[in-house]
Amino acid sequence: MMELANMISVPMALTAVIRLGVPAAIWAGGANAPLPAAALLPAGHPDTSVLERLLRLLASRGVFSEHATPGTSHARRYALTAVGRTLVPTGPSGASYADYVLQHHQDALVLAWPRLRDAVLDPAGPEPFARAHGGVPAYAYYGQDREANEVMLRAMTGVSEPFMEALLAGYAGGFEGVATLVDVGGSSGACLEMIMRRVPAIREGVNFDLPDVVAAAPPIAGVRHVGGDMFKSIPSGDAIFMKWVLTTWTNDECTAILKNCHKALPEGGKLIACEPVVPETTDSSTRTRALLENDIFVMTTYRTQGRERSEEEFRQLGLTAGFTSFRALYLDPFYAVLDSTSMSSPATEPSLAVDDLSPAEARLAMMELANMISVPMALTAVIRLGVPATIWADGANTPLSAAALLPPDHPDPSVLERLLRLLASRGVFSEHTNPSSHTATAGERRYALTAVGRTFVPTGPSGASFADYVLQHHQDALVLAWPRLHDAVLDPAGPEPFARAHGGVPAYAYYCQDREANEVMLRAMTGVSEPFMEAFLDGYGGGFEGVETLVDVGGSSGACLEMIMRRVPTIREGVNFDLPDVVAAAPPIAGVRHVGGDMFNSIPSGDAIFIKWVLGGCTNDECTAILKNCHKVLPEGGKLIACEPLVPETTDTSTRTRALLEVDIFVMTTYRTQGRERSEEEFRQLGLIAGFTGFRALYLDPFYAVLEYVK
Repeated sequence: MMELANMISVPMALTAVIRLGVPAAIWAGGANAPLPAAALLPAGHPDTSVLERLLRLLASRGVFSEHATPGTSHARRYALTAVGRTLVPTGPSGASYADYVLQHHQDALVLAWPRLRDAVLDPAGPEPFARAHGGVPAYAYYGQDREANEVMLRAMTGVSEPFMEALLAGYAGGFEGVATLVDVGGSSGACLEMIMRRVPAIREGVNFDLPDVVAAAPPIAGVRHVGGDMFKSIPSGDAIFMKWVLTTWTNDECTAILKNCHKALPEGGKLIACEPVVPETTDSSTRTRALLENDIFVMTTYRTQGRERSEEEFRQLGLTAGFTSFRALYLDPFYAVLDSTSMSSPATEPSLAVDDLSPAEARLAMMELANMISVPMALTAVIRLGVPATIWADGANTPLSAAALLPPDHPDPSVLERLLRLLASRGVFSEHTNPSSHTATAGERRYALTAVGRTFVPTGPSGASFADYVLQHHQDALVLAWPRLHDAVLDPAGPEPFARAHGGVPAYAYYCQDREANEVMLRAMTGVSEPFMEAFLDGYGGGFEGVETLVDVGGSSGACLEMIMRRVPTIREGVNFDLPDVVAAAPPIAGVRHVGGDMFNSIPSGDAIFIKWVLGGCTNDECTAILKNCHKVLPEGGKLIACEPLVPETTDTSTRTRALLEVDIFVMTTYRTQGRERSEEEFRQLGLIAGFTGFRALYLDPFYAVLEYVK
C-alpha cells in the first residue's frame, strides 16, 4: 500500500527529468552512454544527489538502467532502457512520448485530479477538469491557451507516429481498392499524409474536422481539408479512417457518429477505427493497467461519460449503426484496429525484462507510466466515497457491485466501476464476475478487498488506517506541489516544491494554519504508525531490557510511547519530547511527561532514546547534530533506537524498493528537498560521526528498519 499511496511520485519524477532534458542528454545522437547525475547538470551544481534520487526511482520502474561500481554508491550511472528510449524522437515531427508525458502533467491537468470523486457523485455534471477550471472544458482551455494547445498537439503526434508506423506495417491489404479515404477528426492531416505516402493507390484524402481546426491545417498534396460536424454529416469516400475519436463520447454519441459513417460509405465500404480496447476481464498485465489508467484520464480530463470499451461493446455499436461485419486487429499493444470483416483476439502479453521489450511493448510500458497518476487519485476517490468501509462491513468483505456501493437512484454506476477495475488491476480489490447468461446480474462485476485493500480497514485503537495516509498525501495543497518538482533539482538549496506552490509557506507551517489539514496529517501518521509499532513490539524482543526511562524524540501526541510502555511495564517513566506547541496539545498519558524543546539544542536524558521517521526529513549535518545530542544525554551503554525507512544500495524493481524510493521523492517534494531516505551504511556512518560505537539494523517490517545505536 505504501507503493500505491506514493505512486504519484513516479509520473511527476518522469515529468521532471524530461523537463530537465535528461533523456536527450543521455541519448546524445544515439550514444546512450551511461552518465552520472553530475554529468547531467551544469558544472558546479551544488547538490547532484537530488537528481540521482529521481533517476533511482525511475530506474526501479524500468525507464533507466542503473550502472554502479560495487561498494561505491556515489558512482551510479544511468542509461535509457527500451522504455526510456520512447522519450527520444524517432519520427519526422521530432515529437516523442516525452511530449505526451509533459502534456498529461501540466498544472491545469494536475489540478483536475482531486475532483475525481465528483465524477462518480455527479456523472452527468462537468468532468473534473471543468470543475477545477470554473466550468471551462479541456478543449476550450486549449483553444484559449496557445502554449498548452501546442503541447497537446505535440503529445498526440508523439503517440500517433509510432502507432501509424505499426498500422501501416501490419494492416497490409486493408486499404486495397480505396481511392478516396476520409479521416474523421484528422486534425492537421498528418495521419492521412502518412497513409497516402505508403499507399499510393489512394488518390484523394479528405481531412475532416471542426472548421477552426482544419483552418489551421497545412497544405498536403492530394488532401482536401473539409470543416464540419461529424454529428451532422461526414464526407463520402471509399473508406473512412478514425483514430482515438470514439473514446471521448457516450454510447449514443458513438452510435450517431457511426451511423453517419455508414451513410457516407458505399456498399462494401469500410470504417477503419483505431481505438484502445479494454479486456473483458481485469488482470495485472501492463496492457490492462495502461488501458484502464488511460480510461480514468479520459474521465477526469475530457468526458466523464466518454470511455474506453471492450471489443464486444465496439461490435454492438457497429451493429446498431448498420454495419454487418466486424473484426478487431491487435497490431499494437495499446490501440486496436477495428474494421468490417471477421474477428481476431489479442495475443497473451509476454513477460519480459525491460531491455527485452519490443518498441511496441516499450511504448505500452511508457503509456502505463505516463497515466500512472490515475492510480493514487482513483484510490483517493474510492476512499472518500467510503467504498472500502462499505465492502468490509464489520468483516463481511462481501463482493459488491458498483451499483450496490452507491445510492439506489444513482444514474450511472459504471463510472465507479471503472475506478474499481483500475484498482483491481493494482491488487487493491479482487474482481468477481457472474458468468451466467440466465440471470439479471449476468456479467456483473463485484468487488471485495484484497489483503492490500484491507489496510484501509482500521485495526488499532485510534480508528485510523492507511486510508488516512492516502487521503493526506492527495489533499489539494500537496498535489499542487508536484508540478514544481524539477525546481528541486535546479535549486536544491531553495524552497521545496510545496513551499514554492504556496507562496513560500512550508508544509508544517501550512498544517499549523489549517486545522483540518493538520488533523488529516495526524491521523495519517497514526494509521501508518500503529501497525508498524505492533510489528516492532512483537519483534524487538528484549530490546528495552534494563530501560526505566525512555525518551521519545519527536513523539507528537505520545501515542508510540504509550504503546511501548503498555507492552514493556518495566519502563517506569516516559518522556514525550517535541516542539512546545506540539506537546501543548498532547493528551495526558499515565507515566508520561510531555516536554517541549528543540532537538537541535538539547534532548532530555534517559536510559534509552526512541525516534521514528525523524531523520528522513533532515540533511546529513542536521542528522549528525540530532545524533550527537542523543549521544550526549545517554549513559554509557545507553541505546538510541531509531526507526527509519532504509533504501537499498542497489536499485531493483521490487515493491519494497519502489515504495521506499517513492517516499523519498514525496519527502523531497513536500517537506525538505535535502531531507532524504538513506541506506544502512549511510546511517551507520552518521552514528560513528556522532560518537556511537555500536550499530545494528533490524528489518522487522518491510518498510521501516530498526536502527540500534549503542554508546
